[in-house]
Amino acid sequence: MARMRRTEYFKVILSCLVVFWFICFQGLHAADTLTVGQTMRDWEFLESPNKLFRLQFCGLGVSYGRYLGIQYMNDRLVPAKFVWVANSRIPLADTSGTLNITVDGNLVLTDSNGTFITISVGQPAPSSNISATLLDSGNLVLRSGERQPQYRLLTSFASQRLATPGTFIFGVDPNNTKQLVIWQRGVLYWRSGIWNGYNFNYFPYSKFDFSYFSNESDSYFTYTINDNNLSSWIEMGSSGNIRIVEMTSDGLLSFTDTHCGVTDKLEYGTAAGCAVIETSNCKSGDVFDQTRGEMNSWNFLNNFSLGIADCKEICRRNCSCNAYGSASSNGSGCKFSDGQKLNFSEEAFYIRNGSVVATGKPYSH
Repeated sequence: MARMRRTEYFKVILSCLVVFWFICFQGLHAADTLTVGQTMRDWEFLESPNKLFRLQFCGLGVSYGRYLGIQYMNDRLVPAKFVWVANSRIPLADTSGTLNITVDGNLVLTDSNGTFITISVGQPAPSSNISATLLDSGNLVLRSGERQPQYRLLTSFASQRLATPGTFIFGVDPNNTKQLVIWQRGVLYWRSGIWNGYNFNYFPYSKFDFSYFSNESDSYFTYTINDNNLSSWIEMGSSGNIRIVEMTSDGLLSFTDTHCGVTDKLEYGTAAGCAVIETSNCKSGDVFDQTRGEMNSWNFLNNFSLGIADCKEICRRNCSCNAYGSASSNGSGCKFSDGQKLNFSEEAFYIRNGSVVATGKPYSH
């Protein structure tokens, strides 16, 4: 009897271990797809089949709140890099956020505070068979039984420290000219030149081979890297610059930038393909240099949907404006000055080239 009890005891233990293994290793296995009726909570995530990308809730830099975003999970990048942020305008207050798909084809974020955010990543027809899948490319695709037009765009952040949508949008020319374009607040800012079957005349990087795809639903470019020793990707900065990032097998990063309108002497020169921008005809010109110090007076424009590129354009068109900068430490809002530069502060801002001279006098309130 004792031997039978021991045998039954070990059978129970073995069964528990099997269940424990299933829960820990199978139950926690990350899926790549969310369907109608499923809920993704703050501590859960979708993972691409190649395990390079995750859709998950995270904090972002020094910003408070929780964001839902896609991160590039390369082991050599710490912390993991955001490649897309869903709720950049409205961060969630805490970790109670959930992601669901509604039967009318929307991805929806909610939290315990009553926040309700509809995320548009596609326009599928209403169906109970809708799913969101994270692909090996890092794209999140919303699918249903019917194909709908897809719009694939990069939107700049307002600043490096603020995920609010910024001034610039990067995408394929909708006029079917087979080129990439950047718009600044809806106005053409830069074009790549027409695709020649491999690359573009004005694109700053020769290690990409581009391919073009177009049908009644989609028009987009994909690229491959013709250097097997590198990982590389495209970013768009808050000033409208295109940044090519290279990462070698040992984790070393290098950058190639191209942009229109130089605002920092440390940046590269003006890129080919820039749209002709109407000059302001100000006597001191339209070029601004980054400097450190302080102006003897500032006027603040506390519209925090504006980024530094917006501040530059507002100041450039006003000939009495000698300098501009961000109104807040996270890079949002604008401040402008028609005064003179002082020498004692380490604050960074942009000054119209040759328009003012430092007085050297202390600033008094």
